[in-house]
Amino acid sequence: MTRFRLIFGALVATAMAAGVACTRNQNDAAVEPTGPSDREFTLVAVMTGYYGRGGEIDGTRNPVLRAREGETVSITIVNGERMVHDIALRRHRVRSDTIVESGAVTGITFVAETDDRYYCTIPGHVEAGMAGEFKLIDDTPVVAHNEL
Repeated sequence: MTRFRLIFGALVATAMAAGVACTRNQNDAAVEPTGPSDREFTLVAVMTGYYGRGGEIDGTRNPVLRAREGETVSITIVNGERMVHDIALRRHRVRSDTIVESGAVTGITFVAETDDRYYCTIPGHVEAGMAGEFKLIDDTPVVAHNEL
């Protein structure tokens, strides 16, 4: 068993050193994403948090990511340092591959169903600040009532 652990550990270390960072989507929700994304977000992952890249989230630490219910959402993370990171959303049941090398890229794609929280699953990273909110956009019109 020890020999297996050594071989397995060597294979994992080799893959991580090579910057293996393909997208893995563990979404087992009833609605699967199809076609292009309606919302695309890019975040730079560093130990102190995820920093928005582009658009209205540019430079914001752990920005609130928003989408309408039923939209297909893609979140891409770029590793901003040489450290292991990933991204996951528990309620949407998605988790990316881990990335190690600075500049490596991975991501997740899912159908927006509910408010959620995105976070890094590596132990200690949430506590260091690697978490943010995913919120559904509420398009309910506000009706003003005049009191007489």
